[in-house]
Amino acid sequence: MTVGSQTDPIQNIGKILEIIDYKDDKEKFARELLNLCEKQALADLVKGLPEEKRSSLNGELSNNEDVKSVLNNYFPNDQIANAIKAASEFVMKQYLEEIIPTLSEKQLASLESLFAPQPDNNTVQK
Repeated sequence: MTVGSQTDPIQNIGKILEIIDYKDDKEKFARELLNLCEKQALADLVKGLPEEKRSSLNGELSNNEDVKSVLNNYFPNDQIANAIKAASEFVMKQYLEEIIPTLSEKQLASLESLFAPQPDNNTVQK
């Protein structure tokens, strides 16, 4: 998810939570949401492995706390990044679809502008 010009997912989610007037701990919610996205990405990646590799990966994951280094033994970085991006987009879309009916017109407009494409500052204007 790319929101505005920000690339920090915690800040991006924080902006959304600000707009929707989320009352609880925004950073905690954002971290939990990102954790959910990573778990979904891991599940999606593992689904595509043959059974023997899946068993081996599960064994390594249960004995190692550094999930990312274990995943790097099975998947290229770009595949992991793409899985996390796809899972994040899916989870955020579901969340937004759930809350949109409860939002005011002003909140909806703010969300629309947050997600609007930003001009590329690297292009030269003619």
